[in-house]
Amino acid sequence: DGEMDRSGTRTAPAVVSKPPIVVSHASAQHSQAVASQAYHELSAVTHAQIQVWISILKRRRISTCIFIAGSLVCLIMPFVPSQCITSDSPEIGEVCMEGDAWLTLWVTLVSLLLMANDCAPDLVLLGTTTFLLLCKIIGQEEAWEGFSSDSILAIGALFVLA
Repeated sequence: DGEMDRSGTRTAPAVVSKPPIVVSHASAQHSQAVASQAYHELSAVTHAQIQVWISILKRRRISTCIFIAGSLVCLIMPFVPSQCITSDSPEIGEVCMEGDAWLTLWVTLVSLLLMANDCAPDLVLLGTTTFLLLCKIIGQEEAWEGFSSDSILAIGALFVLA
């Protein structure tokens, strides 16, 4: 809005123009060179990481095949209808595998493969337990009932932090 002059008429608001941003040719080239160098460094790191993963997969072909096949089965089976098995025993009745059961089966498969490929079993099993706990497949009581008391669990947690 404009201002009022002494006669009571409004004047047009003042237009404030900003000076144009001037970029020199040298600074534009420098910025482009820095961006290009960062891109090449990032792609070199990514390429190196891909090569490491390919070498691991080549060395552990059986584990890779088992992981891929097991993952496909565990991801597809929850969507396949009629997965119920009727038992001859009247106590058991009908047994159905739902999504939680297939996820637990997949986590077990991944855990076994990790331990078979020289990963630390204590970290794998703690990670597995934590994953199942976060997915609410098992409760806190079930997750930590293997420990004899709360003090053992606290010492174990401090050992991990140390």
